[in-house]
Amino acid sequence: MRQVYAVGHWGALQDLGVYDSILALITFEDGTVASLETGWASPVSSWQFYAAGDKAVLQITTPELGTAFHGSGHTQVANPLYGFDPVTEGLTLNVYQAELAHFTACLDSGRRFLVAPEEALAAVAVAEAIDRSAASGHIQTPTDSRPVSY
Repeated sequence: MRQVYAVGHWGALQDLGVYDSILALITFEDGTVASLETGWASPVSSWQFYAAGDKAVLQITTPELGTAFHGSGHTQVANPLYGFDPVTEGLTLNVYQAELAHFTACLDSGRRFLVAPEEALAAVAVAEAIDRSAASGHIQTPTDSRPVSY
């Protein structure tokens, strides 16, 4: 990531030290720009992830609607939370249970994680930059100088 600019709104959750909502613009090294909108104070549970490229679109919405992949002249639809149960580590689990099962199995066995620790730290660095930008009102650069080993 090259830079992050974010604005946040304090309101109903201010006493908890949490923004009600945040809008962030993320600029990648190649100039690609992404927007991230998050909100925690809504009376209705609703969320969506939407990624569009020049060859395909990935849309992940609320559990009731699931996931759609549009590309190469076709559409695939799946509901990752409730429409099917992934098998992870030999167990049939929902996605959150599967994530935790994979994590603990890798710790127990010494196997590599599907998401490398460097990638996880990079995601945390972006989240921290979003928080710093919303607090300061200025563009921030995600930074992470912590060593990673496993």
